Amino acid sequence: EVLSCDVPFRAIDTPRALLRIGEIMKRLQPAAVFAHAIGTARMLARARAVGLLSAPLFMVLHANVRTWLEDDRQRKMARWLLKRELGWMYSRADGVIAVSRGAAEELKSLFPGKILKIETIYNPIDLEQIDAAVTSMPSDAFVSTFMGLPRPIILTVGRLSPEKNQALLLRAYARLPQGSRGSLVIVGEGDTRAQLESLARELGIESDTHFPGFVPNPWWYMARSDLYVLPSRSEAYPMVLIEALACGLSIVATDCRHGPAEIIQSESFGTLVPGDAPEALAAAMNRRLEPVGARNELHIEIRGFLEAYRPSVVANRYVAAVSRLNNG
Repeated sequence: EVLSCDVPFRAIDTPRALLRIGEIMKRLQPAAVFAHAIGTARMLARARAVGLLSAPLFMVLHANVRTWLEDDRQRKMARWLLKRELGWMYSRADGVIAVSRGAAEELKSLFPGKILKIETIYNPIDLEQIDAAVTSMPSDAFVSTFMGLPRPIILTVGRLSPEKNQALLLRAYARLPQGSRGSLVIVGEGDTRAQLESLARELGIESDTHFPGFVPNPWWYMARSDLYVLPSRSEAYPMVLIEALACGLSIVATDCRHGPAEIIQSESFGTLVPGDAPEALAAAMNRRLEPVGARNELHIEIRGFLEAYRPSVVANRYVAAVSRLNNG
């Protein structure tokens, strides 16, 4: 049964949200409850505290918690209160599932003694959906422009925001040899778009840099690009790198917290560079753009690696984790 819970998450709506959660639990009597979003986790922890949730509660950590707690845009008191709330919230769970080993270790270090049961399960990826998307011509307006771009084509996909750090990629791209750097495509929308476009003009790469905004089928573009770059300051586990590998792309990524080092397990998959180092990023991009042999053999190796991300495999890992966390 699929049920729309329609649970509000504003603090002022807490009483109504708790009553709704109680109704849902009584009706469904679930064997286990998973909270994937921070708002959901917060309300379910409160429901557990007041006795409205008796089923085992598992919180799935998709974020880099330390990034929240080090956000200078928040006042020091707000960050202190957030840390106390997160510690209380995660301690109410019967277990925590983190989407990367780095995120799991970080959570344990932030709340020593409170997070006793935690496992790592990577998010799933629908390989069949990506394979179909790669051969399906997109309907967005950028396709015609993309088909005429000078090669090589360097691509990144993601929300335009400070933590994704597309500014680093622009500065690195500007350092590539002008005659051979091809085109840079930055797919996505977000708050920093105007600043990024201004930076591209300032660096003198405006004519080579393209901001198509959101595209519904980024995998088609991935399969026809030459290099994928992840310049992030922080991640929980960047599934876009898994998608890029599934599309046969070579990768350069910053070795940020968390996830890239767990995905780029060998130089054949990609190259990791220090964060906020445009010279190092540019050098790695230049190396990865050189002709690479044995692409078919590498593709076979990558497809074997991706098998662990199939939804059926991940679902079985969740079932096994619930059993271990409940009985551990």
